[in-house]
Amino acid sequence: MSSYSLSQVQQAVSKKPMSGYSRERLASGAIVSAAVIGAVFLYLFPPDVYKFYPPCLFHLLTGLYCPGCGTARALFNLFHGNIARAFHYNPLAVLMVPPLGFWFLCQFRFAVTGKRWRLPLLRAKFIWLFLFIICIYWILRNMPMYPFTFLAPPP
Repeated sequence: MSSYSLSQVQQAVSKKPMSGYSRERLASGAIVSAAVIGAVFLYLFPPDVYKFYPPCLFHLLTGLYCPGCGTARALFNLFHGNIARAFHYNPLAVLMVPPLGFWFLCQFRFAVTGKRWRLPLLRAKFIWLFLFIICIYWILRNMPMYPFTFLAPPP
């Protein structure tokens, strides 16, 4: 039987606080895990059949569509290979899948290896441009005239 000195036991028991770098890796892993769980959940439970998906509060209160209205149905159809129908529910969400997929891939890589990929699109001017596009999309999908009615999701 081996004996340990008091200082050896204290060193083994004491925990170093988690560094900011480790917290970032843990957060990246949590983000990726939540996205995968959400995608599997959405793949298995169609929003048109199961009513436990929350309704859009903006649509309930105003009768207008927000930029996210139809996203769950769009992603469900996209996961099942029906791109045209997915685009019909929310074209902006479908167009955002490739860049967001790349972002999740970057988060996964960082969580696993600790190495980062530089993301040049995350500069301030691109974020403001994206917010501008979302606002224009929000306005246009609520215009009750052709061709903007195609941007609104079906009921």
